Amino acid sequence: MSKLTVMVFKEHLASRSFELNTRWLTAFGLWNLTLLLFALASIAWGVKSLTGIHSTSPLGMSSTTSPAMAPAVSVPIQAPAAPVAAPVAPAASTQSAEATAAFEASTAKVAALEIEKKDLQKNIDDLKSQLQLARVPPVLPLAPPASAADVTALSILSAKILPKPEGESPVQLEGLKLKVRQNEIRVQFGLVYTRKDGAAQQGRFFIVARGGEHLAGYPRGIFQPAGQTSLVRIEKAETFSVGRLRPVDARIEGAAGIKEVEIVVLNRENQVLIYQTHVQTDNPGVVNVPTNP
Repeated sequence: MSKLTVMVFKEHLASRSFELNTRWLTAFGLWNLTLLLFALASIAWGVKSLTGIHSTSPLGMSSTTSPAMAPAVSVPIQAPAAPVAAPVAPAASTQSAEATAAFEASTAKVAALEIEKKDLQKNIDDLKSQLQLARVPPVLPLAPPASAADVTALSILSAKILPKPEGESPVQLEGLKLKVRQNEIRVQFGLVYTRKDGAAQQGRFFIVARGGEHLAGYPRGIFQPAGQTSLVRIEKAETFSVGRLRPVDARIEGAAGIKEVEIVVLNRENQVLIYQTHVQTDNPGVVNVPTNP
C-alpha cells in the first residue's frame, strides 16, 4: 500500500479526504531518526571529553603519566623562580641609597644657599650704612676722650653728667658738618657703634650752641628755666639706640651770632661717651675743625 487516505470532518460540513504518499512519511521518519542518532553520538563524545579533562593533573599532564616523567617537567618550571626573585632586594636597596644621596645633596645645597643669603644680607646692610655715611659730608678729626677739664665744663651744664667710663667708647662721631643759613645752624653727623659683638648702645645726646650773649640748643626744651643751678635738662636730651649707624640731622633756630657748638653724647647712666667742641667761622656752610685737638 503506497498511499494513505485521510478523512476530515468539521461540524455540519461535508467530509473531506486527502491522500498522502507513504514514501514521504517513511523518508521523513528516517531523517528524524538520523538526527536523533547524531545528537546522541555528540552527547556521548562531550561527556567523554569532560571526563578526560577532570582526570588531567594540575600541571596539564594526564593522571596516567608515569612518575618517572614528573621530575623532568617540574625542573624547568621551578628553575626560573629563584633567579627572578633574587635581584629584587638589591634593586630596592640601590634605589634607596640613590634617593638618600640625592636628599643629602639637596640639603647641602639649601644650607649653602642660606649661608650665601646671610652673607648677601650683611653686605647689603653694610652698603646701606656706607650710603648713609656718604650723605654726610667729609669726616672731621675726632676729639680726644673727655678730659678732667671737659668734665668740669660739662658739670656746669648739668650736675647729672658723670665722668667717662673706663675703656674705649663703644660709640664714635663721624662725618660731622656744620651749616649756617641766616638764623639757623644745621649740625649733621653719624653715631657709629664700633664694637663687633652684635649688640647696641643706648643713651642720650644734646647740642649747645654759643655766641656772645646768644645761646641755643637741640633738641627743643633742653635748657632749664631761669634761676636753676644747671643749664640743661638731661631728661630732655634726644635718646638713641645704635647697633651700626644712627644718622643725626639737628637744626638749631635762633643761631644768629653763634660761634661755638658743643656736642655731648651720654650713655644710659649719663656717663660721657663723646664731648666735642667746634668753632663756626664767618663763612656760612663751611665745615669747621674742632677747637679741642
